[in-house]
Amino acid sequence: MLRPIIWIIGFLLGGFGLLFGNTFFIAESAIPLSYVLTADMLVVGVLGGLLLRSRRRRASSAASRHPRPRVASGVNPLRLRSPKWRRRQKQRSEADQRVESLALSEPPPDTSQQDPSSLQHEVPPAAQAHSPAMVTPLIVGPTDQTSWVRPPLPSMVITGTQENSSFFSGVVAELGWEVRGASLRGLTHAEVGESGQDALGVRWTPERDGLLLAVADGVGSKRDSREAARRAIVQALRLTHARPGIPLEHQIESLAKDLGAWLKQQRYSAATTLVLAELTDAADGLRLRIAAVGDSEVWCLADGTWKCLYHRRTGGETEALPRYARAMCREYRLSRGAVVVLATDGFAAALDGRSRLATELAVRWATAPTELSFVNDVAFHHDHHLDDRTVLAVWTGER
Repeated sequence: MLRPIIWIIGFLLGGFGLLFGNTFFIAESAIPLSYVLTADMLVVGVLGGLLLRSRRRRASSAASRHPRPRVASGVNPLRLRSPKWRRRQKQRSEADQRVESLALSEPPPDTSQQDPSSLQHEVPPAAQAHSPAMVTPLIVGPTDQTSWVRPPLPSMVITGTQENSSFFSGVVAELGWEVRGASLRGLTHAEVGESGQDALGVRWTPERDGLLLAVADGVGSKRDSREAARRAIVQALRLTHARPGIPLEHQIESLAKDLGAWLKQQRYSAATTLVLAELTDAADGLRLRIAAVGDSEVWCLADGTWKCLYHRRTGGETEALPRYARAMCREYRLSRGAVVVLATDGFAAALDGRSRLATELAVRWATAPTELSFVNDVAFHHDHHLDDRTVLAVWTGER
């Protein structure tokens, strides 16, 4: 603090000296004022340059004698002047050196004489085959259970991205079908703190031995589309379950009217795509009926090969409810053991039948993975696929 004060006093005294000297010199001589001021500026410039040069030389010599430590990102440079901080850094470096010396001095344990069964955990075959760092179940309580628990699928599940991601799993005990669902908020929404706009739902209908499956993707250009996506899922499952004999395309027409009236009542600006499917078990195999509006998709994995059952990308304006109420309908006969996948375009756009993702999932999803493995697969990393991802998959198995 003392050095800046001395500099200020020096500049003031020098300025006053130049002022009184110039006044006296001009009064006693016939030299013009402009010449005197020019000479003063030259003198000040030369002195300032010499001063800066001397300071740079002192700084470089000091840096060569005492080099400054490199500051890592996130560290306040002012803390480097604190003796306490330097002592902590020295203690940490000494501790790291001790750990490294111990690691080098101790040979790795010999596992050749151990029982191989003692080195393994009981995990699902899918996890053993596809997960380098296997996730083992955490058992808390007095039980001998060491394998994954297969929870029964609730009669109805409705979820979505909303503020956070979500996932669920369950088994249809009557048919042995495994169901996995995941709705993950995309990076484009997460980076700016926005909610996701996807939704999905599933409902088991025991009287028809079938599953009602629905996936919706809110249109990103409208601010309330997440509300429309969730409303569409709820109404699609409710209407289809309550009116089993009505074709799915007529169900979606009724849904579009209901959704439009509800959005108008709530004063929402929203739109959503929708894929509604019914998977039933028949005597000769599986029957899959699809009705869809928009660019969400339906895929099938059978015998290691992916097949697209519903795909529609117009390249222009996205067809979405409630404006577009005419659904595209499909109906298929599938063999038992097939995997049926409904997905929004955030996931389906990367699931081209010849893509690397399709090749990997053809192996990973040959059998039903654990729910954490399923979520990990849905959350694949790709620099260009940053939208919300919602996937609803059913492993039908063999009866």
